[in-house]
Amino acid sequence: DALVQEKACGAIWCFTFNDKTQKQLINLGAPLAVLRSLEAHVRSGAVARNALRALENIGIDQAFFFRTPEVVGAQQLLVRNAVKPLTRKARALHPKDVKIQQSAEAILRWTE
Repeated sequence: DALVQEKACGAIWCFTFNDKTQKQLINLGAPLAVLRSLEAHVRSGAVARNALRALENIGIDQAFFFRTPEVVGAQQLLVRNAVKPLTRKARALHPKDVKIQQSAEAILRWTE
């Protein structure tokens, strides 16, 4: 299961380099799928690395903050209750993985 999640997050990460596919991925719920993978397999360095890189490329600010009044509260709860804690946990569990540390730092900067 972790291998499947690693590959799925890696695929999402690869497809986020194109603006058109990035928007499609966001509309299809890719950020939530990546968060679920990270939550389930945060101890796996490969899953954490690919998940954080995917979230970083998607851009937390774009993916979760559409800035419509109806959803801002829910989005803030999602970031506070899921994105930040999972990012911090992955960062703490993998202190020597440079890619995890870099992506986590970028994500935490965006969500502050």
